[in-house]
Amino acid sequence: MTAIRKLRIEKGLSQAALAREIQTTQQLVSKWETGDEMPRSKWLPDLAKVLGCKIEDLFDDAKDENLPGDRTA
Repeated sequence: MTAIRKLRIEKGLSQAALAREIQTTQQLVSKWETGDEMPRSKWLPDLAKVLGCKIEDLFDDAKDENLPGDRTA
């Protein structure tokens, strides 16, 4: 699970609701969550604000034990 997805779920937002909050598309949010694309810098402040985190927390996947290939757990 990516950090963006985890934070979104913790906030109780759907992908569509997050997309509306930051004025983008659900499809783009989905791509961020699957890792197909990374958010461009222009989205980072809005994402952090809506998700209630710091910008660096959006990329903090290494601490997530559920990530494939994470051998730190």
